[in-house]
Amino acid sequence: ANSVINLSESDVTLKTKEAVDAGQLIGMLGDRAVEESHNVSCQFFGESVDIASGPLQLAIILQVPVVMFFGIYLGGNRYKIIFKQLTPALFLPRAQRQHEIQNLAQAYMSQVEAVVKAYPYNWFNFYDYWHDYS
Repeated sequence: ANSVINLSESDVTLKTKEAVDAGQLIGMLGDRAVEESHNVSCQFFGESVDIASGPLQLAIILQVPVVMFFGIYLGGNRYKIIFKQLTPALFLPRAQRQHEIQNLAQAYMSQVEAVVKAYPYNWFNFYDYWHDYS
């Protein structure tokens, strides 16, 4: 069944766990921060950027792997689809989670940077990573 889990609802973790238990795939935008309290700072093209830690934290809590997805437009009706496993399912004690989230977030942004460097004309970004409001 196609469904959307609203991140603003209080039972997000429960609904996500139910979807995972039912064998569904969960897709989340992992490259943009929603609330400052749930951010992690990473390096992206030599500058500090904030990304959401929520998707990684949720994956660790639910002990599911994290797979990155890129769709690269090659011209005409041709696309290159890239899937990269960021991490297998992890079981971590609560005390180790934040450190691992930081490491995974940086690994994620490093992969995004590598793909952007390889295919610079495919990066259509509308999110202000560097907070350049000038």
